[in-house]
Amino acid sequence: MEFSYENKYIPCEKNKKDCPSGYRYDKEPSIKTVQTDRNQSARDATIEACMYGKGWREKTYYWPQW
Repeated sequence: MEFSYENKYIPCEKNKKDCPSGYRYDKEPSIKTVQTDRNQSARDATIEACMYGKGWREKTYYWPQW
């Protein structure tokens, strides 16, 4: 889990004191679940072995599929 404060867009009544532009951004806490990859080394070894068999000699990097 990851906890952070993010800016949230909030429309408000336009006035000179509090809200001159008709909207404002307020900090709001948010909680996100972050997925960890527990099997990355095994998957990398399998991919490297397969690529080595096909003639590739350098490591490639890719985005994980979630």
